[in-house]
Amino acid sequence: MADKGIITWPLSSSPGQRPQENRGRLINCYAEPLGEQSGAVWKRAPGATAYGSTSTSTWNFWGLEVFPFNSPQTPVLPEGIYRGGIFVSNLLYAVVGTKLVTITNGGSFSIVGTVPGTDKVFFARNFVVPVPDICLVCNAGVFIITSTTILPYPDPTVGSPTCVLGMDGFFIFGYGNGDMITTNVNTTDINLLNLGRNDSNPNSGVTQLVSFERQLYSFGETACEVWSPPVNPSGFPYTKTNYDIRPGLMAHHAIAGSEPEFGMIPIWVGSDGTVRALIGDRAEKISPPQLDRLIEAVPQVGTTPKHMEALVYVADGVPFCEISSPTFTWVVNIRNIQDPKWHERISYLGVRSRFTQSIFAFGTWLCGDNLAEGRMLEIIPDLDTEVDLPLIPTIESLPVEDFPTYIACPRADFEFTPGTGIAAGHDPDQTNPYCEVSWSDDGGTTWRPPRFVPLGRQGKTFTKITVWRTGLSGPQGRRWRVSVPSAVHMGFVGGVMRQLSTGWP
Repeated sequence: MADKGIITWPLSSSPGQRPQENRGRLINCYAEPLGEQSGAVWKRAPGATAYGSTSTSTWNFWGLEVFPFNSPQTPVLPEGIYRGGIFVSNLLYAVVGTKLVTITNGGSFSIVGTVPGTDKVFFARNFVVPVPDICLVCNAGVFIITSTTILPYPDPTVGSPTCVLGMDGFFIFGYGNGDMITTNVNTTDINLLNLGRNDSNPNSGVTQLVSFERQLYSFGETACEVWSPPVNPSGFPYTKTNYDIRPGLMAHHAIAGSEPEFGMIPIWVGSDGTVRALIGDRAEKISPPQLDRLIEAVPQVGTTPKHMEALVYVADGVPFCEISSPTFTWVVNIRNIQDPKWHERISYLGVRSRFTQSIFAFGTWLCGDNLAEGRMLEIIPDLDTEVDLPLIPTIESLPVEDFPTYIACPRADFEFTPGTGIAAGHDPDQTNPYCEVSWSDDGGTTWRPPRFVPLGRQGKTFTKITVWRTGLSGPQGRRWRVSVPSAVHMGFVGGVMRQLSTGWP
């Protein structure tokens, strides 16, 4: 009879349709390989701070004032949520709420004008030197903007495009009927002879235009067409080279990853309810069935596309892509695109990530904040919080099925990076940090109240994370749950449950 059971922890989140089908969950954390045949270390997902903030606040957590962060008490931008932006000549042009603003390095801003609505917007630029033309497309219309003005698009033949892209000095406009029309090079004058059409499906329309590796990807609802250089001397600048990459795009802003700073590949939510990655000329499915099921359950109102969003960022050299709806966020780590790993991201007391619409500017990744109007966030790898709220990583194990049923488990050991307390940090959550350990013997339907186990004050590197007297194992195999509410470094390597008290390993 075995006297211990090795606890297996997931490398990718797999919650199952019912608790008993759970094969491990990763919430606000991800697995990082340790090397050849050395397993993995589970790390907290990257945190965020309010970009350009200087004031300090605290968060009341279980009756204690904890987590002192740099976070603004009042909005630092106009009221409203970030709707999109473009970084040009070391200046970030952004629509926040109903205001177009320019933001400089460090967070100072100036209001340029008004952009009505709440919809996410499209920006594009051409290659005019030294000051390029910048175009903005949204439900309220089409505009040309500068750092001080916002004006209606000067060529009325632009009509009502669904999106815009800047590529090779052209403005390329997409339309709901499948048309694509461009300007001449480095002007705002539209040439009606520069007409292309996304006609692989007559009802597909043009939902989004993407430039990636010098090719134009025209995404419609049902399919994507690829148009390639060299630039034609007359007519539409590019030539159609691939008619039918399927599936198409579920929603206008449900694609990300073509940003050059991301250094990877476009990822999108397909119209078939799956997540796809562009690998070569194929739309490879990378979403697990649990995520497919969640996407399918997102409600659709009339003919309006489902509310889905994709954004990307890089933290600690790891490329992440978030897929969000109003009720969930899943994040894929595509360090190895052939073997993508997923985790869930849930902001404190929420149901999804607070991140929205990312952009690389001023040498860092910024995004909007769904929880606070008038704020942009800076994504920071080693930050253990989200602005003024904790970011709590939680790992749920697979069932330990090789442990004898109805056998007492007097002890379980967990291997965290010990001694992670911060002597100069907030007392007691950072000076004497702890983890929570809980378990389930009925397949994850119910969980025992958590045990609080110290992780060790600063320098206490011999700290052992052990729980005692955990009762009898169940018929479905015991599952374990560990989390780290304290705002300190988290490095988790594994654990083992023991039938007998066999002494310290």
